[in-house]
Amino acid sequence: MPADDTTKGEHIESEKGGAEDGTLGLSETEMLRKVFLVLVAVSTFAVLLRGYMDAFHLSLFAPSHHSLPPFATNHSQPVSTNDSQPVSTDYSQPVSTDHSQPISTDHSQPVSTDHSQPVSTDHSQPVSTDHSQPVSTNHSQPVSTNHSQPTPVLKPKQTNVVFMKTHKTGSSTMQNILFRFAELHKLTVAFPIKECGHLFCYPRSFNTRFVHPGTLPANIITNHMRFNHAEVRRVMPINTVYITILREPASMFESMFTYFKQQCQSFMNVPSLEVFMEDPQRYYRPNEPIMAARNALTFDLGGDKDRPETDAAYIRDFVAEVERSFSLVMIAEHFDESLVLLRHLLSWDMEDVLYVKLNMRADGSKLSLSPGLTAKMRSWNYLDAKLYDHFNTSLWRKLAALGPAFVAEELNLMRQAQERLMQSCFGDKTPQLRSASQIKNAKLRPWQPGNHVDILGYDLPDSHVSSSQDQKHCLKLIMPEVQYSTLLRDQETQRIP
Repeated sequence: MPADDTTKGEHIESEKGGAEDGTLGLSETEMLRKVFLVLVAVSTFAVLLRGYMDAFHLSLFAPSHHSLPPFATNHSQPVSTNDSQPVSTDYSQPVSTDHSQPISTDHSQPVSTDHSQPVSTDHSQPVSTDHSQPVSTNHSQPVSTNHSQPTPVLKPKQTNVVFMKTHKTGSSTMQNILFRFAELHKLTVAFPIKECGHLFCYPRSFNTRFVHPGTLPANIITNHMRFNHAEVRRVMPINTVYITILREPASMFESMFTYFKQQCQSFMNVPSLEVFMEDPQRYYRPNEPIMAARNALTFDLGGDKDRPETDAAYIRDFVAEVERSFSLVMIAEHFDESLVLLRHLLSWDMEDVLYVKLNMRADGSKLSLSPGLTAKMRSWNYLDAKLYDHFNTSLWRKLAALGPAFVAEELNLMRQAQERLMQSCFGDKTPQLRSASQIKNAKLRPWQPGNHVDILGYDLPDSHVSSSQDQKHCLKLIMPEVQYSTLLRDQETQRIP
C-alpha cells in the first residue's frame, strides 16, 4: 500500500527533555508543571472534601437551606447511556456563582445580547446545515443561580477548525474527535482528492487543488498535510481556529523509526535505531518522499527541516510563526490537559471531547530508550526539540491562567464522563486492545505498516450496546483513521448533484 494511503500510528509515552538554548528551557517547564500539578492535587482534594462535608451537613439539616457545593454532580438524575445524543451538560458543567475564574476574551464569535428570549437546551432538533454560522448549543460557561443578576450569555460553539495533523503524535485520536463532532453537527470536512490518498498530497506543500471539490465549503480540515497557512486560509472561513499537536521529539523519533522502517529510505538499510544514531548523516536521505528521518514536526508545520542549528534567528522566527498561526498547540504527553484548553477555546461541551486512544503500538513493537540515545535523538531533531520545549512551557502557562481548581475539576468531570461512555459502549472502564488479526469487524482493523509493527485496535461487543443508534456512535468512537476518512468523504461527495 502506498505511503500516502497509510494510517499514521500513535503512541503517547512519558515526557523526556533537556534544556535547549534559544527557547524556554525544560527546567522552567518542569518547575511550572510540578507546581501546577501540586496545586491541582490540592484543589482536587479540597473539592472532594468539600463535597463530602456538605453531604454530611445536608444529612443533618434541612436540605432546603443548603445548595450543592460548586462542581458537584447531581446524582438524583439518571445518567443517559444514549451516546448518539449529546450528554446532558448538567453532568459536565458546574453550577457556580464564582466569577474568579478567567473568562474567555475571544470576541471573534458573535455573541447575542438579546436576553428577552430563553436559551434553548433542546438538542432533539436538527442542527442547522448553514455552515456560515457557529452552532450555538454550548453550555460550557457556568450558569448563575443568583436570579437577581442577569443570566450570562452562552457563547456559541466554534465549528470552523483546522487541526494540523502531525505524524506520530496522538493526532489520529484528535482527528476522531473532530470527525464525530462534524457528524453530530452536520458540518463539512474537507478531504483530499483521491489522487492524494488520505493525505493532502503529502509531502508536497498544501494547495487548494488538493481538496476534493465535493467536500467544500469546509468547516473542518484534519487530514495530514504539509502546512501552508496562506493556502489553507483560501478554503476556510475567516473565523477559523487553528490547532495542532506536538510530541516529545525523542519518543516520537523512536516511533517514526519503528513505524516507517520499511517505507523510509533513511531507515531501510539500518539494522537498528542505535546504529542509525551513531552516524545519522551516513543514512539520511533529505529528499526522500517519507519525511520521517529528521525534524518531522518542523517539516509538517511548513518549516525547513534541514536548517542549520547555528541559525538561531531562523529557529526563533519559526517558533514565533507557529505561535501566530495556531491558537492552541496541544502536547501529546498531556493530552487530557490539552483537551481542557481546547474545550475552553472552542466552547465545546464535555461529550464533544471524549475519546478512545487510537493506533497504538503493541508493547513488543516499542524500543526502549537509554538516556544517551534519547539525548542523541533530541540533538538530531534539534528544531523539533526547540518547538516542543517552547510549546510545552506555553501549555502549562495557559493551564495556570485557567486556575488549578478549574483545571482539576474539568479533568475530574472529563474522566467521569469518559468512564460512563466506556461503560455504555464496552461494559467496562477500558476497551480491550486487540491485534488486527483478532478483530472480527473489518471496519475496525487498523492498517498495518508491515510485519515488524503491530498496530492495535478494538472490537465492539454487541452485548453492551443498547440500541442501533448507540452502536453507530460506539463504532465511530473506535473506527480507524482510513476507514472513517473514506466513509465521511464518500458521504459528502455523494451529495454532489
